[in-house]
Amino acid sequence: MPVRWRKTGLALVATVALWSALLARAEEAPSQSTSDAQSASDPLRERLDALEKEVAVVRRQLEVKQEEDQRDKDRTGVLTVDSQGFQLRSRDMKTYRLRLRGYVQSDGRVFLENDEGANDTFLIRRARPVLEGTLLDVVDFKLMPDFGGSGTSSSAQATLQDAYANFRPWSFLQLQSGKFKGPVGLERLQSATNLSFIERALPTQLVPNRDIGAQLWGDLREGLVQYQIAGMNGVIDGGSADANSNDAFDVIGRIFVHPFQETSIEPLQGLGIGFAGSFGRQNTAKNTATSTPTAQYRTVGQQIFFSYGVGVEQIDEQVRLAPQAYWYWGPFGAMFEWVRSSPRLRLGGSEISPDIDSWQITAGYVLTGEARTYQGVVPRSSFNPAREDTGAGAWELVARVDELSIDKDVFDKGFANPATTAQEAFEWGVGLNWYINPFLKLSVDYNDTRFNRGAPDGRNRGTEGVLGTRLQVAF
Repeated sequence: MPVRWRKTGLALVATVALWSALLARAEEAPSQSTSDAQSASDPLRERLDALEKEVAVVRRQLEVKQEEDQRDKDRTGVLTVDSQGFQLRSRDMKTYRLRLRGYVQSDGRVFLENDEGANDTFLIRRARPVLEGTLLDVVDFKLMPDFGGSGTSSSAQATLQDAYANFRPWSFLQLQSGKFKGPVGLERLQSATNLSFIERALPTQLVPNRDIGAQLWGDLREGLVQYQIAGMNGVIDGGSADANSNDAFDVIGRIFVHPFQETSIEPLQGLGIGFAGSFGRQNTAKNTATSTPTAQYRTVGQQIFFSYGVGVEQIDEQVRLAPQAYWYWGPFGAMFEWVRSSPRLRLGGSEISPDIDSWQITAGYVLTGEARTYQGVVPRSSFNPAREDTGAGAWELVARVDELSIDKDVFDKGFANPATTAQEAFEWGVGLNWYINPFLKLSVDYNDTRFNRGAPDGRNRGTEGVLGTRLQVAF
């Protein structure tokens, strides 16, 4: 073979060998690159895993912080100030709610007709801060002291008027215990801030004021039927007490119905009819807690017109009966109640069970058209002369007649002296109430009370005519 062809073959073989080597190297190169890349990615993956763990930790810390902030927020109360007073409540509206309100009544009395020497006077009739609260949406409580005068003396004495707790798992069945109004008199159960007249009518003299005890009570179908069944220490007519003066208790029952509330008869939807009664045993001979062992009855001017004689004791059973009703229709309102109190009395070896009866009819009309209810009047507009668009407030005209009479056996058998205490009192009154704004009320009324007996030689006690004024702040 020529030398030239031999060289060409060798060159071809060398070329093939070179390409084979290059191809082999090329095949090895990706494998090596993958291995190198995988080796390089291991630290990076570890760093990413570590970062993910750190992010998860930070995220959980933020969640914990948010949970703690929410718990702190839930624990922090909300303070509100509105027409319901000052309120501190939990954010869920269920754990707790504290409400601070109160009222002050500044009165004036001028006796225009009076034979008993009563003094014209200014006085603080009531000054009552009120603390109310709700716990866990099922427990209510109320605490109400009074720093005003009772209207019967020249000096004010601090007294505890209300102090009770109320457990209400359901609206139709609740348990209340403590010191509160005995559930008998219709006008007595009405708040003093919502009265039509400055002073309550004569039937209130025969029912309990405040007493200590417990009651089961309830409200069915949003007021269609209301009831109270109470066991209380027992007090004399018109009395209040902080302890039991004997070993007996009073049993009190009351039911009040709005028969037309759920009907379409609009004029009668505000008609309420009820009946209350109490039965108990009183023994004032054992009562060393008071200097007034038997009941006394007072006029609108807070003057005593009837009291039992020296040595008279109240013993054994006392029964009270009290039918009652009210009717509210738009700006018109009326109230009626009749009360009979029948105590058992003893004087020496003589005993009697007299009947003391009292009734009242009170009516009123809101001249400016606002609705009158058992809870009072709320003016549509407030009187504020500092504003050009001031309203007139709400104006209400009211009138009342009432009477209280004592069984004649009380006088015939010597339990009371007809020369110093009256057998009957008949009162009529007219008044004007100006609701200046939702918090301020100005009242002026005149009451005339005439008596049967009560003066020497069989004469009648002199007529009492008293002009009363009241400026009331309530929030």
